[in-house]
Amino acid sequence: MTNVKYTYSENDAVRNKVNVATGLTPTTEVAANYKTQEMNFAAQLSPSDKANLDKFMNTEGFIFSSQVPRIDSITPAWGDSDDVVNITNLAGEGFTGATAVKLKKAGKPDIVASAVVVVTDVKITCTFDLTGADSGAWDVEVTCLGGTKVTLLGGFVISGCITAITPNSGHDLVSITNLAGVGLTGATDVRLIHAGQPDIVATNLVVVSDTKITCDLDLTGALLDAWDVQVTLADSTTDTLVGGFTIIGIDSITPNTGHNDNPALSITNLHGLGLTGATDARLKLSGQPDIVGSTFTVASDTKITCDFDLTGALTGVWDVEVTLADTTKVTLPAAFTVIGIDDIAPVYGVGEGTQDVTIGGKGFTGATTAKLKKLGETPIVASVFVVTDDNEIACNFNLEEVALGNWDVEVTLVDASTVTLPAAFGVLGQVTSIAPNTGHNDTSVNITDLEGCEFTGATNVQLTRAGHTTIDCSALVVVDDDKITCTFDLTGAATGAWNVVVTLRDSSAVALPVGFVIKGIDSITPNTGNNTGPVDITDLLGKGFTGATAVKLKKGGESDIVGSSLDVVDDNNITCTFDITGATTGAWDVEVTLADTTKVTLAGGFTVYHSA
Repeated sequence: MTNVKYTYSENDAVRNKVNVATGLTPTTEVAANYKTQEMNFAAQLSPSDKANLDKFMNTEGFIFSSQVPRIDSITPAWGDSDDVVNITNLAGEGFTGATAVKLKKAGKPDIVASAVVVVTDVKITCTFDLTGADSGAWDVEVTCLGGTKVTLLGGFVISGCITAITPNSGHDLVSITNLAGVGLTGATDVRLIHAGQPDIVATNLVVVSDTKITCDLDLTGALLDAWDVQVTLADSTTDTLVGGFTIIGIDSITPNTGHNDNPALSITNLHGLGLTGATDARLKLSGQPDIVGSTFTVASDTKITCDFDLTGALTGVWDVEVTLADTTKVTLPAAFTVIGIDDIAPVYGVGEGTQDVTIGGKGFTGATTAKLKKLGETPIVASVFVVTDDNEIACNFNLEEVALGNWDVEVTLVDASTVTLPAAFGVLGQVTSIAPNTGHNDTSVNITDLEGCEFTGATNVQLTRAGHTTIDCSALVVVDDDKITCTFDLTGAATGAWNVVVTLRDSSAVALPVGFVIKGIDSITPNTGNNTGPVDITDLLGKGFTGATAVKLKKGGESDIVGSSLDVVDDNNITCTFDITGATTGAWDVEVTLADTTKVTLAGGFTVYHSA
């Protein structure tokens, strides 16, 4: 069945007129409104019948179309959202009498064409103003004769070139895998643009096809916000996807400083963009363990709150890192400064007089004082206080008659806050000398003057040596804070240098390393001999032999046997010969006369035997 539509200005029936004029009899005549009616014919009209009907319709002045309206294509099929586009061929059928052309997209205002011209029943020309229009595919709609509307779904693409970018957000270094659009062949440049910011020009640009570009973007340090994506086309014109790419990351932290003695610094605003779903925030510094945020809360897409335990953290400038929902990490370099005390040198001082120290750390500019503090004790306030620079303080502490042990180091900063390095400085006693400083290992020695400081309340004095039994003193007398007397029983002790160790009132110990030398005889080789003749001593070992004048074997009730061929090899060794012919068998003492005429003895050190 062929439909014939026509309009006329009179409200009268025309079936009979058609019949009389053409010999055709419409099966129906339906009034659509006061201007439009449809005539339907039961049989297909022949070309001659259609020609006669068209002639009649034209003669009577009717506007008509003998085709069912449809849209086949539109040329051009795309346009830039900043352009006014002239449509040179909206192609289809049944356009005669068409009254309007529009672009339509769900949720967006229609774009109504201007300068609409129905060139023929199969062609329309018109103009679209695309300024500010939303990018993407739009439907093309024609309102035909009688109000009938026909549509070409998704027939026109706005933004001309760029329709989408993948990914459409990122941070640091991003590879764009699909900058999609049409007409991209020959494109020469891709960049992100933002008012007041330098352009971010893409590198490694590849025009894959007329509809796809790939490239890389370096977003380091860029403003966090939505940026426009701009492409320079082959004809040097540009096309822009407004707000097409969002740079995410972190751009500030509040507060941005904290003390390294604070166990729970509250970060009230770690600010950024794209933070929804973030899982972790931390401070990072090369060579140091990460400081991981606790009580981590994503307050919004732009805000995180958390706490950092800065206790003992190295002072200096740290990076801030956040792990995003997709497990990638964003970093704000050198954004947080840990201030406080790192160290003090030296780490101890003797409890008498003054001690110069250097305090190292960060944030010292404008600092006003330094103190040593100990629970239950009066703080020791530094004198000669000098802030060398932001990282160093030089000062002096008077340690005279202060409590022994570890003291906290405290610095008052320019804002009147304080930072503390716990138990960082030790006040010690000291052993400076011992008299006498030698003794023989065959007797006791009375120490008449063990000098030092902080001796008041001392509980013990010892001689110590690795691998040997410690020798405790007896008859300990603390004469005053600087002097001790005592006695050591050295009988049988190994010869050589020993440490002098004093146990102070707080149970700490101070030492005079290798401060006391035990002299005497340790051994004799050989240690036996046959009384049928002389015996050569190859090793008489001990300490303090330099300048020795005599070696003897001694036994009660017997005459001494004096060594001959005496040779003091060194301070630790003597060789000699004993003529033990006819000597009484049994154990004999070995005696050496030292350079100072004192004598040392190895009791029962040599045995005389008889063998025929």
